[in-house]
Amino acid sequence: MNQPPHHPFVIAGRGGVGGKRGRGGGGGSEAPNSLKSRQIARIIDLLSEGPIVGPWDGAKSVYFDGVPVLGDDGTPNFENWTIAGNSGWPDQPVLPGFAQQQGEVAVSLQIKKDTPINRTILNGDVNRCRVTVSVPSLQVQNTTTGDIKGTSVVFRVYLQSNGGGFALVTEHTISGKTNTRYQRALAFPLTGDPPWDIRLERVTADSTKNNLQNDLYWDSFTEIIDQKINYTLSAVIGYTIDAEQFQTIPKRVVDCGGLIVSVPVNYDPITRVYTGVWSGTFKQAWTDNPAWVLYDLVTQNRYGLGDFVSINDIDKWGLYSIGQWCDALVPNGRGGQEPRWTFNGVISSQQEAFDLLAAVASVFRGGMYWAGGQMVGMADKPSDPVAQYTNANVLDGAFSYHDADIFARKTQYLVRWNDPTNLGEPRPALVEDQTGIAKFGIKRDEIIAIGCTSEGQAQRVGEATSSRSPMSMSVASAGAAGSSRRRRRRSGSMPP
Repeated sequence: MNQPPHHPFVIAGRGGVGGKRGRGGGGGSEAPNSLKSRQIARIIDLLSEGPIVGPWDGAKSVYFDGVPVLGDDGTPNFENWTIAGNSGWPDQPVLPGFAQQQGEVAVSLQIKKDTPINRTILNGDVNRCRVTVSVPSLQVQNTTTGDIKGTSVVFRVYLQSNGGGFALVTEHTISGKTNTRYQRALAFPLTGDPPWDIRLERVTADSTKNNLQNDLYWDSFTEIIDQKINYTLSAVIGYTIDAEQFQTIPKRVVDCGGLIVSVPVNYDPITRVYTGVWSGTFKQAWTDNPAWVLYDLVTQNRYGLGDFVSINDIDKWGLYSIGQWCDALVPNGRGGQEPRWTFNGVISSQQEAFDLLAAVASVFRGGMYWAGGQMVGMADKPSDPVAQYTNANVLDGAFSYHDADIFARKTQYLVRWNDPTNLGEPRPALVEDQTGIAKFGIKRDEIIAIGCTSEGQAQRVGEATSSRSPMSMSVASAGAAGSSRRRRRRSGSMPP
């Protein structure tokens, strides 16, 4: 799949949320709530190094707390949200609607009249500040009639630059009636030099009566940097979310196509068809074929080995054969077919190059090694014999055999894979050697199937491990032409 360059991959939104009104109680009249607050969370997530394909189906592929933003029929499951994203191209535009960087710092303290609260901003790149205050309730009850009405609370915001003394920014009044928490935010520029000290001071006297509720809290302040950053070569997705619908910031999951990498020019990574004879040249496309994921890690100079390994130092023809073998269709265990080996994983931390290449190559039961001046890929797949040994061409015409220690033998494998129907959560697949269990009992081993999102592939991983385990192998030793030769004899068949 080729991604059109330089375009945002998701721009969507949904508006229209109403506030909730207060209700009167008995014993007197109660004025309706006149204060209705709304907090909008603005979040930017880094998805990946770019460029990538992005969400497979727009907002239907974005999940808040496990729920898709849009249902399969396009019906929104949430209100008052927007989503915008960039795929990670070098000259991509600024993320629409997210030209600012913002960082919120919690305060969560009650402001008393004689006890102002100070907070400091040290970052000299910050241009503006936004303070958020709240009242748990704002109302007064007439002790004679029982009527409940609104009231007000006044507070001041001060700013000090580099210890030069506090100056008044604004005196603000919250006036109205609410019996539920109400928030208000005030933004102002930071003038002068850092560091800046922000002070909030209550002007209205503290309530000392039960019938007057006007407590004031400083919830948080937000550092705002007015810079237009396009996050070049980074795939990012930005959200605005109405906080009324969530108790906390929701967990975000994006079902997306990953990095666009180099694949053979005659290869369609969606149909997995190789057309004609390969010329040895490449094109850019998304693929989950582990052979071409491995090639990308070796050749990329941003996050791979491209600064140390030349393209000419790689046996691309050998990887081409491995790639075809990975793409071959095999039974999926549910009556259908699927590619033999795929890689759908996230590399989220820096690793030793050899360990990372070995991990990705293990997906196709292979590895990488240096031979003949090139980096060569290998896979444990059917091939022609390279030598044949019989009693006629070994020393003294005899072989000696021995089996593995009984404690090294495993008869049951628990293979962990990531289930795409459950947002990538891990699931186990059980593979058992019934013959071994009958003889030795259950001896379990656990395997993590790297980049595996198919239960059928997880089963093949377990079967391949079982077929190569000490349980299913004997080692034969014999002398030939003055040297010692060793070969393995498998009992059982090799998985597809």
